[in-house]
Amino acid sequence: MFSQFIVFTYMGVSIMNSLLRQLFLIFAFGLLAFPGQSFALCAAQDMAGDWVNKDSQTRGITKLNINFACNDTVLNGVPSNDPDTVQAWGSCSPTDCKWEPNILINRFWDGRKTQYTYAEVVYKKSFATVTLKLYLLDENHLQVISLTDFKDSGKPDYSAIEYFRK
Repeated sequence: MFSQFIVFTYMGVSIMNSLLRQLFLIFAFGLLAFPGQSFALCAAQDMAGDWVNKDSQTRGITKLNINFACNDTVLNGVPSNDPDTVQAWGSCSPTDCKWEPNILINRFWDGRKTQYTYAEVVYKKSFATVTLKLYLLDENHLQVISLTDFKDSGKPDYSAIEYFRK
């Protein structure tokens, strides 16, 4: 009876080793068959997306599109290095003026929520430099402080605080 137990255990190990070999081969084949595939680990950002000014009559910024690039992806051995960007539209007539997309220069991360809660972008225009300070109030509300520094000394600089919703 004792010898039967040893044989059974030995056969069990043998069967287990065979299964492990097969699983390893399947895994290795999967890696070789799809070398360009990768998976991003970036957390979705509440600040990202399309934002509309709560004041439909604003004479300032009417809408924003904020994009956080996920740069932990590698495609065919080449890591992505896309910038985080903001696209803004200002109040113009008859349609809103589209500003050039610009790169976020400062971002602050709330580690407890894995979210960016502050970002900053600077637009250098021919007549002024406009700095936008973006504060995520909650997942559906954004506060934007815009600081306008006119290059023409005849115009006074000004600031504005506006609120946006998704």
